[in-house]
Formats: sequence, C-alpha cells, structure tokens
Amino acid sequence: MSFDFEQFTITSNSQTAFVSGDPIEQGLVVTDDSRADVDALAELAESNKVDKIYPTVLHDARANMERLPNCVLLTRVGSFYELYFHQADEFAPLLNLRLAKKKTAHGPVSMAGFPFMHLDRYLKILVQDLNKYVAISEEFPNVNAKSGNAHQVAAISDSAILDLQDLDDPECGKTKNNMYIRKVCRIITPGTLIDEKFLDPTQNNYILAVSLRQKPLPELQSGEIEDPAVDKFHIGLAWLDFSTGDFLTQLSSCATISSDLARISPNEILLNKRLKSGIAQKLFRQIQEQQYFITYEAFPDVGRSSEQSFDLSNDELRAERGNFLSAWSGHFDGEDLESVDLSKLEYDELSACNALLHYVKKILPETKIKLQAPVRRIPLDNMLIDANSVRALEIKKTLRDQLTSGSLLNTIKRTVTKSGTRLLSDWLSSPATSIVTINQRQSLVQTFLNDKHLHEMVVLYLKRTHDSNRVVQKLTLGRGDAEDMLGLLQSIQNTARLRSLLQEYLQTKAAENPSASESLPLLLEKLIDLSDLEQLISSAFDHDMVIRHLSAEEKQEAETLMYLESKNGFDSLSSIQKASKKKPQTRKGAPIETMEIMKRNASRTLLRLHKSLDECITLRDGLENELRRLVGSTLDLRWSPSLGYYIHASGKDITRFEETPTEHGNTTARCIISRKNTRSYHLDKWTVIGNRIDSYKVLIRIEERKIFQNIRQSVLEHMTPLRRNARALDELDVASSFATLARERKLVRPILHNGISNNVIGGRHPTVEYGLQEKGLSFVPNDCFLGRAERLWLITGPNMGGKSTFLRQNALINILAQAGSFVPANFAELGIVDQIFSRVGSADNLYRDESTFMVEMLETANILKRATSRSFVIMDEIGRGTTPVEGLAVAYGCLHHLYYVNQSRTLFATHFHDLAGMIEDLPHAACYCTDLMEDDNGLFYFMHKLRRGVNHRSHALHIAKLAGVPSEAIDVAEKTLCKLQKFPLGGDEVSRSVDDGKSPVGGDVPEKPSKYDDAFAFGK
Repeated sequence: MSFDFEQFTITSNSQTAFVSGDPIEQGLVVTDDSRADVDALAELAESNKVDKIYPTVLHDARANMERLPNCVLLTRVGSFYELYFHQADEFAPLLNLRLAKKKTAHGPVSMAGFPFMHLDRYLKILVQDLNKYVAISEEFPNVNAKSGNAHQVAAISDSAILDLQDLDDPECGKTKNNMYIRKVCRIITPGTLIDEKFLDPTQNNYILAVSLRQKPLPELQSGEIEDPAVDKFHIGLAWLDFSTGDFLTQLSSCATISSDLARISPNEILLNKRLKSGIAQKLFRQIQEQQYFITYEAFPDVGRSSEQSFDLSNDELRAERGNFLSAWSGHFDGEDLESVDLSKLEYDELSACNALLHYVKKILPETKIKLQAPVRRIPLDNMLIDANSVRALEIKKTLRDQLTSGSLLNTIKRTVTKSGTRLLSDWLSSPATSIVTINQRQSLVQTFLNDKHLHEMVVLYLKRTHDSNRVVQKLTLGRGDAEDMLGLLQSIQNTARLRSLLQEYLQTKAAENPSASESLPLLLEKLIDLSDLEQLISSAFDHDMVIRHLSAEEKQEAETLMYLESKNGFDSLSSIQKASKKKPQTRKGAPIETMEIMKRNASRTLLRLHKSLDECITLRDGLENELRRLVGSTLDLRWSPSLGYYIHASGKDITRFEETPTEHGNTTARCIISRKNTRSYHLDKWTVIGNRIDSYKVLIRIEERKIFQNIRQSVLEHMTPLRRNARALDELDVASSFATLARERKLVRPILHNGISNNVIGGRHPTVEYGLQEKGLSFVPNDCFLGRAERLWLITGPNMGGKSTFLRQNALINILAQAGSFVPANFAELGIVDQIFSRVGSADNLYRDESTFMVEMLETANILKRATSRSFVIMDEIGRGTTPVEGLAVAYGCLHHLYYVNQSRTLFATHFHDLAGMIEDLPHAACYCTDLMEDDNGLFYFMHKLRRGVNHRSHALHIAKLAGVPSEAIDVAEKTLCKLQKFPLGGDEVSRSVDDGKSPVGGDVPEKPSKYDDAFAFGK
C-alpha cells in the first residue's frame, strides 16, 4: 500500500527545501506529476542498498523509511522506541534525545530512542508541535520462532494485537530465527489521534475532507473569489473525530467555507490533489492561509468522474448513495445507521465522506474501523458566525494572545464532564435557530434553577461519569483496557441513577416545577436502560485489583524514568538500554507476579484455574515450610531468569539440607552454585511445582484476556445505546452548567421569537464583567432596542468609552440566547438571528500583502454581500486607515448599504461624528453616545452609560495622557488642535456640503440607489 499523501502547513516563516533545483514546501511530498526527481533519488537509494545488508532491525527500518518517506519512523525494540539513520540525526536534537552510533559491518549508523512509556510525550512534539506524520513500527511475536519457556510465553501473551498484517507485504520483517517481527501498524497524523495523553479531552479532534467538483467555470482574473456563480458553488464537507467516532457532513460554498472551517476547527484537512482548476487552487489558497494542517490526497470518485457528476439525475444520485453504503456500511454501527437518513446526502458530501474513509483506512491498515453513521448538518438549522466574528468576539480564544483563558467559552464554562465541554463549545460555535430547540434547552436550565437540590444531585452523578464516547471508540478499535471498562461501568451506573432520579422527580414534584414537565420527558426518552451490560461488567472485573494494577504500573514507570535520568552520563543508547535491564531479577516463589483484574468467578474456567493455582501454591508453601522445619529458616524457594527454580541455603542450613531424609526429595537435589557461605540447588519437586504455578498463571491471564474480549464484544453490541446515553448526558451537563452560571451571575431567561426586534434592558458583557468582578469593580449595564422602529444605531463617544464593548456584548447575548443559555441582562426579548457579522479590530496581513485598511475592506465587503434582514451586524470604526474625507465617504457608503439593502439589525460605532448629520433623514436610524466627564481639578472619568445623542469629541488627548505619552508631545498636540479648530480642514466642508444635500463627490446625496429599488420596496 502506498502512502502517497502530501503535507502542507502554512506558517509565517515557511521554509523551502530543494530537490534537483525545484522548490518544495517544507513537509510537502510532490504530486505524481512532479515526482521524477524523487523517483530518481529512490532508484539511487535502491541501487546503493543492494550491497548493504544491515542487521534485521536496521534493514526493516530502512525499508519502512523508504516506503514511507513522509513519515518519521519509530521502531519498537524491547522497551524502547528508536529512530535510525538520517531521521535520528534530524530529530534527536529536536526531541532532546542523545544521539548515538550503532556499529555495523558497513559503518556506524545514527540512532536515538526513548522508553516506550514516554511515547505520548514525543508524539506530541512530532505531531502537534512539528506537524509531522509518524509511523509506528510495533514488535510482535514471531510464530515461526521457538516459543521458549513459560515466562517468554507469558510475555508474548501480553503483547499488543497479534493479527495485524504488514502494510504492503505480509512477509515483510519476518525472520524465522528471531523471536519478534516488526510491522508498521499505524500512521499518526494531527487529525487521527485516538487516545494519546496529549489529546485535549475538552475539544474535538476533527479531520475534515473538502470535496470540490471540477466544474468548467471561467477563470477569474482577480486574486479573490468574487464571481457570484463561484460564491454559490457547492463544496462537500465531511469531518470525523476518530477519538469519539462522531461523523458529520455538510454542504458549504466558497462564500461560507472560511466560516464553516472556523466553526469546525479541524486539526487536519484533506484536499484533492487531482483538482487543478483556478477555482480549486484559489479555494485551496484560502484554506492554506488559515494555517491549517493540510494533507493532499488523490480523492477516489464515488461512482463516476468529477466532470460527469454534474449531470446526475435523481435516480443516479440514489444509486451513488447505495454504492457508498455498500462499500462502507460495515464500518458503521448497524442500529445507528438505521436511525440516520442518508437519502439526502448530495454527491459532494458523498465524495468527501468517501475520501475521508479511504484515508483513514489507509493510515490504519487492518484496523476494524467502527464509526457513527454520518449525520448531515443543515446550515439553516444553526446561526452562522463568520470566521472574523469567531475571532473578534473571542468565542473560543482571545484575539490578542490566542489563549483559551479570557474567551467566552472559558468564562461561562461550568461543565463537569469533558464531553460536556466539547458539546458546549459546539453550541457556542453554532447556536440553534429553531425556537423549539432553544426553548427545550432553556426549560431544562429553568428546571435546575427552580430546584437547587435536584441540580446538585445531577451534578454529583455527572461528575462520576467518564468520557463514554471516547472509551467506546477505543474499544471499537481494539484498544482500551480494564481501566476503560471500569470507567464505562461507572458511566452506566450513574446514568441509571440519573434516570431514576429524574423519573422520580417527574412523578412526584413536577407540579411544583412546571419547567420539569416541559424538559424532563424529552430527556428521559433519550436515556436507555443498560442494566444487562452493567451486570456483565460488574460481575467480571475486580475493581480493587484493577486499581492496584494501575498503581503498580504508574510506580514502575516513575521508577524507570528516575533510573534513566540518573544514568545521564551514558554515552550511547545501547548502554542505557543495558543499564535499564540491570534490576534485581531473583524472586522468592514463582517468577510471574500476576495481578488478576477479573473476579475469580468471572467464568467457570477461570474459577477452576484459580482453584488449581491455589492448590499448587499450597503445595509450594507446604514444601517450603517442611524444609524450613527440617533444615532452618535461611532456606528459601527461589526463581531467577538464569537459574530457574532453585533452593537457596546458607550457613549451617546447608549441612542440614544435605542430610535431609530421602522422603523429602533431597536425593534429587543438585548443587548448581557453591560459595563460601551459601549454596543453590535444583530440586525436581520444586521445579515441578514452580512450572505448574507458572502455567496456571499464564492460563489465567489468557482466560482473563478471553473474558475481556467477550465483554468488549458485548460493549460493541451496545454501542448505539451507549453513545445515545452519552449524548444525553452531555446535554444534561451543558444545561446544568448554564443553570450554575445563571445562579452565579444573575442571568435571565431570554424570550425568543421569529421577529427582528432586539430588546435588551441592562445588558452586560459576560467576559468583561467577570474580569472587572475579579478586580472588585462593577460593570455598567446598557440597554439596546433594535427593531422595526430603529434597526440601526450610530454610536459615538470617546476612545475607551465602551463603544466596542457595547457592540460585542449584544452580539454575545444573541449567541448565548440561541445556544440555550440564560443571558447577562435584566430583560431580553430577541428575534432569531440567522448570521452574526462583526467588523471589529483588524491587523495587516503581510502574507497576502494586504494592509490594515485592505483587510478591513475585505471584511466589510463580506458583510455587505451576505448580511440579511435577519442578521445582526456590529461594525466599529469603518473608514479608518485612510484620509478623513475618504474614510468618512467609505463609512457613509457602508452605513447606507446596511440600512437600505441589507436592512440588518446594526450597531455602527464611529469617530466620524459628521455621519450623525448625514443620517438624520433615515427614519429607522438613531444616534447614541457615551461621554467623558472632567472635574475642576482636571481629573476625568468615563461615563460608560449610553445616552441618545451625538458626542462630537473623541477626547483623544485625554487617552494619550492616560497612556503615558510624553507631556511635550501632548503640549504640541493641544496647540495643534486649537489651530485646527479655528481653521478647520476639508473635513468640515464635506460635512457642510452633505448637510446641504450635496454629495461629497458632487451631486445630491441619493436617498436610495436606483438599482436597489426592488430591494427597498420589499424592505418597506
């Protein structure tokens, strides 16, 4: 199987490598069309390696590196993962590993490595920080080799999955004389993490495929995608969280793709390298500029070529859906597949799904992939928050530092489960537009607010649950352990307790809490009884032994780490490996110290094996006690890897043992080691008992593994109800967190309707208010009344006066309301918003050679082209970054368009005070302002309370003083301001001409442009 994928990550300091003179982006593998140079190098490498036969491990590693040139290869050797050849030279310094040299017949080979238990630490650096693909070559028992003794059998039985096949050749890596073979069993990329420790449990880890059909459209001359036909061009999206099994699809367009990506926040994006058209390349460039991790793949066609797919009839499309299901239905849970309607998937979505599944299957060869059936998201069902607004409103991260702390999500998060936090993030990124859905969420919040005891009990049970979706997904992939099973058991048990609690409450106290009658029945319908699975797991696993086993593993890992760190003086990896094995191996009793994780009665076979083991242990103890009685207390029954089972005696006990009567078996004792004061003996009786103990312990371990696999299969059979319960618990957690937030922050339940009014009394900015409260300060609330009477507010006032905060807080109030939360206000009555747009704060984009003003205009253009009468728009300081006259003209043009064409609910903040006079004749526009007050001593303070009217001063000099601008500069500025006020520049003339009804550029100011007549007639 060929891994011919390409990697592309745009960064501000993107480096370029050269192969035969052709530049290739760092980390990018060239496409098939430009692969000649690489093929030549591969042929050269092939010719060079003929005469060089390395040791088996190095030979296999080199072969894998040549097959997977895009991947960093980590090869498992014993208890280490190792890098070789040029990859060791390149990555050892980056991973802070010691670079060593391994001697071979063909000269020294570079190598570096780390203990296997630290794999996650180094994967984080390679995958997350360095954006590399990582191939894992695991070590498996060689079934063709001699099996060895019972101890080796036990070690082999503890290995990972035994039935994985190699990526290309099943015989690759097999050596009949070696105990182990090594196979690449997984390629790790940023979007395909499963259960790595560095995987953020509070965020989804999506990999997304973008499917674009090769439609013959005219090439665009400009650098931007501006053609209306292109804007509406369908793009198929399919995204998957491999750690949870969540699989979703959606139709997007060139106009909305950036916003959709901002909402989904994928960790990896698949693009079709077969597409070469100008439209595709421009779209790909748009995506690349957002600095996503991108993989280029040759997408397989669903059923026909991309060009032919444009002429599909309904019957043909139905057939394509059938072909897709035939190919992939085995990878979806059957019960889940029946509950999902795939009949509405468009060709573009099918193509994206197909490409995504092919890619996942490629990087996880021979792994049985089991996912949730693809769920189709309909854009109209959710509020669209464009990419600029996601950043400007700081929904997930802060604008300046890109940190979670200080974001809306972090400020309002009161969830107590990791999966609940993921759902909260999803609801904030795509709030609902269905009043029914919103009211259901808010009724559940109200239920908890009305009954604090119920709320506390729900939170208590939720805290005891685990991340069931990720646990189930691990088990479907053949991963997972006893700890995961116990976590799943706790989730099932506490789900049952929650179900009983809510049922009892609904039956006994619903009359006292009307919201409960609205919300709880719907929630209870989603919770499924899994008592049979609970009984199966609880009757099998020994909770205390599992905890002891985990504690022992953690202790061993810590001891190994401390030991290796104490050996930092070693000059080679091999010496560290040898030293790490120099631990006391001699043990009293049997060599295999097992920690059974199953209850003895988990199966009849297991119970019988335990009884047999107990009998052997009794024989061992009896033999040891009898010999000590006859010989002395220094005699021990021991085992070591080199000596096997032997008897150890010292001092006078040696003579007594050799004189022991024949019936105790001393005639078969053979002295194997004799020292001055100690001797060691082989005794057949002890050897037989010891081997029996070993055999039973191995059989117990095998039987426990068999039981575990049976329970795993039962879990998979209950996969759909487990996932549905997990989803219901997540919704319960988010609603509970909203109730906690409402109680803490005195939030109110908003009234939602399908109108266009936006009436908020005493609104507050949730994040700013929280920050002020931490400093012991209070937030000044403000009202906002937008609707048919006044759909546009022009806001003026001083810098630092709170204009931007007011704009943002009203956008956030709408987002919180439609997410299902209560809102920071005294009263809120809101019409459903279909889209939120913000033009607040900009920076230049040096990568695209765009100035700050250009970035601002691009964002503004996007708003003016896409906002509707149901949208909510906030715009701050439009027109800055150019001359005052031109800036004023641009600001008025945008305001005019928003008022007459878009007719959106708009908050428009500006320092162009002349705009107030220019919009006096607009019946549905109003002016509001903030103020700065100064006392007799020259001290000033901000009045953050909005009032109706216009503030003609921005008080820039006061802000400059506050910022610490030198007094000399302030003095000059004050004198200059006085002169300018006495002798105004052209800006006032422009203002007067506009007030007189003349256009700043000549002619009258139009009440409305003629080409918008139809739009205005519809709006009025």
